[in-house]
Amino acid sequence: MSFVSVSMDPAMQVNSVRREIERLLQDVAPARAAAAWVPAANGYESATGFMMEFDVPGFAPDQLDVTAQDGALIVSGNRSTQENAEGTRALFVERSSASFERRLRLPKSADVTNISATYANGLLTVRVAKLAVLAPRKVAIGVAESVHTPAHNQ
Repeated sequence: MSFVSVSMDPAMQVNSVRREIERLLQDVAPARAAAAWVPAANGYESATGFMMEFDVPGFAPDQLDVTAQDGALIVSGNRSTQENAEGTRALFVERSSASFERRLRLPKSADVTNISATYANGLLTVRVAKLAVLAPRKVAIGVAESVHTPAHNQ
């Protein structure tokens, strides 16, 4: 009776395990990445207001929502997976449905009654005007007629 000795190179074993782990992660990673996605944003301030730009490629304007609530600007979006046309089947689907919500605290000088939003080429631009700064106003003090009260008669 003879025995066949098979030896595996440790480096080959490590590479095999690494490939298997990468394969498993590829199956899970797209779903996890889609759930955690929020659009990148830039914010600017000028003398008259604030401007925020959000990268929202693949979203249509009617899939986006901009709301001001409790001192925050809330930008959200919801995109559903596109249906196959009749008589076709998907070969692969990498652009899945996605939703997000992004909250940004607005400065106290923001006028939440004066907000506008525009969309072009995958970029959502939100503008918030600043509240008008009122100059200090001196209040004149008038002289009232002398009123006699029991406290003054003593």
